Amino acid sequence: MTRPLPAVAATAVAAGAVVLGVTSRGEAIVLGLLLLALELRPTTLLAVAGALLASSWRWGTTSLDALAGAQAV
Repeated sequence: MTRPLPAVAATAVAAGAVVLGVTSRGEAIVLGLLLLALELRPTTLLAVAGALLASSWRWGTTSLDALAGAQAV
């Protein structure tokens, strides 16, 4: 499957995902949606959904702030 977004939009989405990931601010679900927007494939969907489900189940939250704090302890 080809990239679902034009190059400029894909760059903006990737930059948004990097900012969320590096600063650990916001919701993991938003980060997951940004990553899915870059490449819509079944394997990408399974990987992102599995990671979100596992981390939210393990840490009890989808907040990137809380996940970063919980892992630091």
